[in-house]
Amino acid sequence: MLIGFDANFENTSAATLNVDSLGAKTIKKNHDTDLASGDIEIGQKVLVSYDGTNFQMISQVANAVTGGDVAGPASATDRALALYSGTTGKVIKDGPALGSSGDVLTSNGAGADPTFQTSASFPSGTSMLFQQTAAPTGWTKQTTHNNKSIRLQTGTVTTGGAVNFSTVFGTGKATDSHTLTTGESAAHTHTQKRHTSGTTGENTVANQEDAGSGNWSASLETGSSGGAGGHTHNLSNLDLQFVDCIIADKDA
Repeated sequence: MLIGFDANFENTSAATLNVDSLGAKTIKKNHDTDLASGDIEIGQKVLVSYDGTNFQMISQVANAVTGGDVAGPASATDRALALYSGTTGKVIKDGPALGSSGDVLTSNGAGADPTFQTSASFPSGTSMLFQQTAAPTGWTKQTTHNNKSIRLQTGTVTTGGAVNFSTVFGTGKATDSHTLTTGESAAHTHTQKRHTSGTTGENTVANQEDAGSGNWSASLETGSSGGAGGHTHNLSNLDLQFVDCIIADKDA
């Protein structure tokens, strides 16, 4: 039996409806649940159906519908995930066995339930580069290495060198001062002719064109000259671009 009516009151708790000689019968929603306060408002058009014991409310309740618990199978694992089964009409079934703290739910492909698997993480003590000032959560920033360059190595990893990065690279750089040695100079001599005969007792250097009589030979070297000071070379193209990074170690 269907009954429709215009509500002339707002319910504040469970409500009843008295139709003819039936007496006051409880109005239920969702089959067997008592009404909550405000489920029926003044002026609301309400449709109910008598099931022989109670009136079941067919029309929508006035209160906003909110999320709630969904009943699963009786054998469901506490706090497990709920899965839908396509072979049983989308009925909720028990989910995969619970994993440990930090595990990740992993898909096993179509036709297979997902499972919890140990989260892939870096072992404690792993060192990595990060392009940021502070180490991320779970990592500790190293402070041993600062203002250094990075060298790729296929063999044993080590450290080395004596001069920091900004001392070698940057603007206004010059080579170390260096003084040429005799061995580093190009091999060369300076020669001139010497007057070997003429006036008795003379052995003088004279102008080749005006020396007068006598024989000339190329055998006399000039003296040396120079300050023997060192010199440097300015380096104008060592303002190398760079990106700062930190090294951080994975915490235990």
